[in-house]
Amino acid sequence: MASKRIRKQIRGALYSLILSAILLALLIYIGIQFYFHGSGNRSESGFGLKKVAVNFLYWLEDNGHEEIMVVIVFTILGIGAFICLYRIFNYLRHLLPRYTVLGRSIRAQASHNETFSEMVSAINADLALDATSFEDELWAGPHWLLCEQVLYIPKIQRIYAGKQKTGEHVLMAADENDNILIASFLSKESLEEAVQYLQKRIPEVFVGNLEDAKSNPPQ
Repeated sequence: MASKRIRKQIRGALYSLILSAILLALLIYIGIQFYFHGSGNRSESGFGLKKVAVNFLYWLEDNGHEEIMVVIVFTILGIGAFICLYRIFNYLRHLLPRYTVLGRSIRAQASHNETFSEMVSAINADLALDATSFEDELWAGPHWLLCEQVLYIPKIQRIYAGKQKTGEHVLMAADENDNILIASFLSKESLEEAVQYLQKRIPEVFVGNLEDAKSNPPQ
């Protein structure tokens, strides 16, 4: 289902972003240590290609080729840092709402074998509307993930937002055929944030409150 794919992709992107950031910090630390302390205390530990490479660097240093050794070490560290930065930037593109490519990816995947009605039913069921909020379902994830689901809806025409008698803050989106997607938020502020985000992305959409929807329900 679309929402399960969102959860899987966002977790994978977060984990990869964290690992890439840790590796980048480690490479920077190694570069700083090498710059100030050189090769440091030598060790005979290691095996295979690693031992051969380390011994080669030691040989360069012992034979007066420190400049070559420095160039080799910082070239390797630089390539590693560049790869980490590229990966971090790529994952940020998946995580930041202004630059997200996740929404397009989700829409492409969900629309492959699902009709709109099937997608709506799947998302509604997966969000457990009568039990938990979207934030609870997605470990307090960012509200724009829900917005990306709403933006998946083709030809969306109306958005209704407000507070139900049960106390839930609810957003309802409807397309031209009156197919409806509903999801709840933990607070009024998070709901307003979602509505503002959607208005920026689809400024032509009608925005009303839940009372409007109740007085003029979709047919």
